[in-house]
Amino acid sequence: MHEWIAPALGVAVSPLPVAAMLLLLGGERAVAKGTSFWGAWVAGVAVPTAAFVLLAERLDGNEGAVRVIAVGEIAVGIVLISVALWHGLGGARSGREPAWLLALDRAGTGRAAALALLLSALNPKNLALMLAGSLLAVETGDEELAALGFVLVAVSAVSALLGWRVLASRSSTAPLETLRRGAARHGRAAGLVLGLLIGVYFGLDGLRRL
Repeated sequence: MHEWIAPALGVAVSPLPVAAMLLLLGGERAVAKGTSFWGAWVAGVAVPTAAFVLLAERLDGNEGAVRVIAVGEIAVGIVLISVALWHGLGGARSGREPAWLLALDRAGTGRAAALALLLSALNPKNLALMLAGSLLAVETGDEELAALGFVLVAVSAVSALLGWRVLASRSSTAPLETLRRGAARHGRAAGLVLGLLIGVYFGLDGLRRL
């Protein structure tokens, strides 16, 4: 039973951290800043996931707690769908890179790590996905292995980009720049689709638990 893969993929393909990593890897001191971002990203995913697994283990079998979680998941699903529609269909023009993304090109390793923590451990959407993945990991009966799998999948996209940059030659900066521009250009549409899918997933999982 690997239902935890769905929320893990939701974390892995989040457009903002992918675009941020692409920008870092295409600039100066690429490997140093990319490694700093990656380390903070892994910690920002692994620590909350471990905490949520411990919490889920304590709540496992408590019908009252399960009902509260179910209602919470439905509420989160509604909020995610609403935010995705508002953001994805809003007035901002597609193709414009956020100011913070442009500023990141001049950031150092410390700011890169801080941004990674902001986009992982302090991101409500990703925290909700980590909670859902932790609950599903506990349901497998082998929560430690499932939680490890969740973290590995959740950090896979950012890890793959860093690995590509480390192993490839300097010529890899050109395709990285192309990918970065594509992520910025289509980030709004990707966020809309991802938000809707995750929102529907939360809603259905919440209804299943009731």
